[in-house]
Amino acid sequence: MNSSQQSEREGYSLTCQVNGVEERIRFSPYRLTSERSTFEISQEYGLDKDGKLSTDFVPFEDGSVEQLMLDVIRSGEVDQLTQAGLVFYERPPAGNISRNLAVYDPKSGLSYTIGGLGFIAPDPDDKAHFVLKDPLLDDSYESYQRRHGHNEGGTKLYSDDGFKVVSNQSVVGAVEYQSGPYQVVRKINETEKMKVAGISTPTFIAAGPIQSLESGKYGFTIYRSPLTPEYLLNISLYLDQGANFKKNFEVFLKSKYSQIAQMHRVLGETHGQPSNTNTLCQIGVFDEQDNLSCQIKDFQTNQPVPENREKTIEDGLCPIASGYLVKKSPHASALIYDLQLSLTQELNVLFVPSRYIKDVQQKFNYLTNQSARLLRVVALTYDIAEIEKAQEAIDFAVHLYLDLVKAGASIDKYNEILAGVFAHKLFALSAAYGKEVEIVKGK
Repeated sequence: MNSSQQSEREGYSLTCQVNGVEERIRFSPYRLTSERSTFEISQEYGLDKDGKLSTDFVPFEDGSVEQLMLDVIRSGEVDQLTQAGLVFYERPPAGNISRNLAVYDPKSGLSYTIGGLGFIAPDPDDKAHFVLKDPLLDDSYESYQRRHGHNEGGTKLYSDDGFKVVSNQSVVGAVEYQSGPYQVVRKINETEKMKVAGISTPTFIAAGPIQSLESGKYGFTIYRSPLTPEYLLNISLYLDQGANFKKNFEVFLKSKYSQIAQMHRVLGETHGQPSNTNTLCQIGVFDEQDNLSCQIKDFQTNQPVPENREKTIEDGLCPIASGYLVKKSPHASALIYDLQLSLTQELNVLFVPSRYIKDVQQKFNYLTNQSARLLRVVALTYDIAEIEKAQEAIDFAVHLYLDLVKAGASIDKYNEILAGVFAHKLFALSAAYGKEVEIVKGK
């Protein structure tokens, strides 16, 4: 592997082999300064002598990257990380906030994420500058984001009685240690459960309460994994210069949707938030073959698949009014929701290149042809219907998308329309779920 440090304006980048093909991995440059006070912390989870997460753990060695991160959680002095040669990445979108800090270690090829570090606030005058501050314990993430016109988060959960939306009431800059829906202890335990079951997850290496924040009500985490490149910045991993899918995108899709299928049908779990930020491409940068896969993380919103298979839920096929209604069971609804949300995000890979196509017919052809290719790979991997049925679901989604565009829907809503219509139709046509999903003409 060859890596190179560019100017701050250009950011850091490295070149590495991804399944034998040389790729350039880019990192978005940003600065992080600190105004945060000192934390008193207690480490309750770490790695034992066998490298497994345990409450009976071996302390990190002095001078190690891992020990440095614990020291930074205590002190808030984030500049120590860059002084040690680590690279900040996963810059929050303009105006958004975070409580997590992702860093890459060029020496080991590993990425680390520190959770519960504090309130990482944007600089209104500089989108590439953030300031680490004390948490706002009297303000929730949802209300803060709403006031500033940004995504409020939250999760749509299904039970035997139907669905409900759980708002993100986490405080700004902190995460509860062992209470509430997004708590640290459940998150690390659920992640370990998934890892043991064969799901590719990050490895938690430390966690504990922050005693100086309401006597340990809030906590911190540290996890590490192979490098997880930033999504849009590294779209070239997936698309060639002609905006066609590369082989490694198919590799990623197969890794991702085989794991989602395993969660759904073997482990009996739904993720709840399988967004692009929670289902990441990961690369072993010091390897050259079989070094790209999908990492799934943030298992604080996973839930058992509902058992109710009666068609008690009535919904639309997609967020856009389509002229159809779907009647479905809570069991199928939970699975469809995961698949639909994941595909909606997946199809975003086509948005940037499609913006440069000015002819409407050519744009439609590009979007539908590439989307169909993507959906075929997903259908074969998720594997609930024969390929003929999967193709029928794709054709139904494309034709309905055309009808909706002709009726005035934005052509740029392709991801919401195709993902929702395809996911519902695929389930409706499958032998396993067809009795639980009925698509009918409606409003």
